[in-house]
Parts: sequence; C-alpha cells; structure tokens
Amino acid sequence: NLPSIRCPPTMRGSSRCPFFPPLLFFFTVSRGRCLAKKYFPPYRPASGGVGDRSDGYASSEESASTAASILLSSMSLGDMAGQMSLVHIDAVLEEYEIPKTSGADDGYVDFGTRVNRTAADAFFGTLGAGAVFGQPSPLRPPPLGAPDDSGPRSRRRVPWSSEDYRAAIAALDGAARAAGRPPVLYALDTTHGAGYVAGSVLTPQPLHVAASFDTAHAYAAGAMGARYSLGAGVQWIFAPVLGLGTDYRWGRLVETFGEDPEVVGAMGSSWIAGTQEASVEEVEGGLEAPRVRRAAACAKHFLGYSAPKKGLDRADSALTEREVHQYYLRPWERAVKEAGVLTVMESYSDLQGVPMASNAHYLKRVLRQQLGFTGLLVTDYAEIRNLVEWHSVARDYGEAVRLAMEETSIDVSMAPFRAGEFVNAVGSWAAAAGDDS
Repeated sequence: NLPSIRCPPTMRGSSRCPFFPPLLFFFTVSRGRCLAKKYFPPYRPASGGVGDRSDGYASSEESASTAASILLSSMSLGDMAGQMSLVHIDAVLEEYEIPKTSGADDGYVDFGTRVNRTAADAFFGTLGAGAVFGQPSPLRPPPLGAPDDSGPRSRRRVPWSSEDYRAAIAALDGAARAAGRPPVLYALDTTHGAGYVAGSVLTPQPLHVAASFDTAHAYAAGAMGARYSLGAGVQWIFAPVLGLGTDYRWGRLVETFGEDPEVVGAMGSSWIAGTQEASVEEVEGGLEAPRVRRAAACAKHFLGYSAPKKGLDRADSALTEREVHQYYLRPWERAVKEAGVLTVMESYSDLQGVPMASNAHYLKRVLRQQLGFTGLLVTDYAEIRNLVEWHSVARDYGEAVRLAMEETSIDVSMAPFRAGEFVNAVGSWAAAAGDDS
C-alpha cells in the first residue's frame, strides 16, 4: 500500500502523478531502490499456515529419500542417463478431432490431445526419461498444400484442464511403472499462477506483485500457483525469475520483481517459500486422491539472462564480475540460503564470453560452492544442444555433452524431442572417460 507515492523528478508538474496505475509498472519497481527498505525479510506465516504442519510429512520425506537411494543403487548408467532427460509433452501426444456444435463454426478445427501409449512406452519405458514439461502446443498451421480458400484457417488445440493433466500423468506413470522406472516428474512454467491449467486462478505478474512491496503478496502468489498446479498433478514449478529487471527493452521484464536486488531477493524468497510450503489439500473444495502433496520451485535463470546486450532476448550478457556479485547474485543467495529453493534452471546466455551450459566458474564454484546449493540443476530449453547450434563452442553434440558433464554441475537436460540422443551421448562420454559406475 503506497498511497503517497509522487511522480518522479522528471514529472514534477503536479503534486501527484495522474497516471499512477500504469506508472506503478515502471516507477515503483524500477525506481524501487529509493522506496525500499535496506533489507526486506522474506514473508513466512506466523503460525497455523501452510508452513506450520505436523502431519508426519518430514518422516515420509525421509522414507522417500531412503527409497530413492535404494532405487539409485540398482540403476545402470543408461537408466541414470534416462532419468536426467526432460522431455516436452508434445513428443508423446496424439490428436483427436472435437466435433463442432451447431452454429459454432469459426473457421477453426478444434483438436483435443492425449498421450499416445506407444510414444509413452518409448520415452518413459524403454528410454526411461525422468521428467516431462510443457503444455500441448495451442496452434497448428493449415495442412500442407491446402488452398487459401478451402478448409479451416488453422488447427486449434484445446488447452488442458487439471483433469487432462492428471490423465496424462497417469498414462506416463503407467508406462514408467511397467518398465520398473520411478514415477515421472511433470514441470510447468507458473510465473503468475498456473496459467497453463485451464480454469485455474491467475495472479498478477511478478513485477506487479513487487510493486506492492509486500512480501505476503509474493508468498500468496507462489502458494496459489503451486496449489492449482498440484491439483493438476504437476509438482515441479518453473518459477520464480530471479533476474534483475534493469533493461526495459527486454521482452520478459514483466516476469521479474524489478531491478532492486533487495526487493527481488525478498519477493523471490517469499514466492519460493509459498510455492514449496503450499499443499494440494488447501485448494478450495479439495481434490480426490492427490498424486503429490508438495511442489518444488525452480528459480531461474542462473545467471545474467535478464541483462542481455541491447535488451535482445537470449543475447550475450556483458555483466562484469563486480556487477554480478554486487547486484545480480544477491537474490540467488537469499533464495538458496533463506528460502531453501529445491531446484534451479541455468540460463540461455553467455556470461563474460562463456555459455552458462558449459560454465564451470558459475555452475560449480559460485552456485554450488559459494552459495552452497545442493539441489537439482536443470538446463533451459535444449541448452546442451545449443552449445553446438547457438553458442558454437562445441564441434558436435557429443562434445557438447562432454562439456556439460565435465565443466558444470548440471543434473537434468531439457532435451525436448531428442532425449534418446542425449542418453546415447552420455553413455559414449562415460565410456570414453572410463566411468561405468
């Protein structure tokens, strides 16, 4: 609640800014260092909230850890490489046409999507992929060769509800279970509520939440997104973004908490706490037989992604080492040490000339050793392949995998449609390194 905010110096023609709502987007956050306290503590419920539970969850978590250790000891190298693969949901879907109701033709043909059992068996049974991410792609182009004046303009896919996600996850789990594999993780981008789950409640964008300077709002937003994701069976939450929004030209500025490191650190830590302490039972009305009870936040994108040259998305970052440590690393320190974030996603960008997907300094020395992060580290979209096709630091995919495995601490590769290629390359790398453990 900031009722007395006045216009910035460049707009001092009146005592109070007449355009406060739209300017809240920019001035209160991008000028946040003038308004924020020196230190923002992250929000946590005082008592009786979702962070205060006595239902035996800790003991069940310990049991799960023991079971995971036993399962890991029985895995081959190929099994482990499969579990390191993150596949896009489109890789295992098939379409079916949804008939139009009378008088409802709008020039589109609507299609539903469901898991193709053969594809699921290949990816999650035979290959043993450990996780899946994303929502069904919403639009498809007209059939090849179709004249402009005939047929539908486009093929439109109907978005999934929570029931659709649960059905898909059950099918993928079935394929994994039939092959003796662990359960499949499902991940979704959830930066302002469970926006890819039809019928869920959306929250304001992170930049707008940060404009409140109220960490309780950030906690509530994280919890809301997690609850509706958990209701859909989705337990891996790709949020929040911890980059500093220092360049208004960057197209994803609205996903940040602004430019002030203290505000970003406080809001991000509170968002993570809300995400990881939320429980599926707290969705209003409840859900039958929830598959999972808690979610894992995935803070992104480590590091420097929000500061690309000229504001161009995925461009190299020109940050100096001093800027990184003085500003950009501070929210990450709080996310790891205060909020206990469980997973982290590395960045598309080059930082100081080295792609993050092969950056030993930042992914080993800084993230793991300096910050003490012990959780799961996942790549962004096809980032190991991008070492060949985008960053041009590897001759071929085999060398890209070698760089990622030897130079970094990456645990999971987001290989949307080519997970088999990743598994084979990991096997070849391990064989060449003489490691068959």
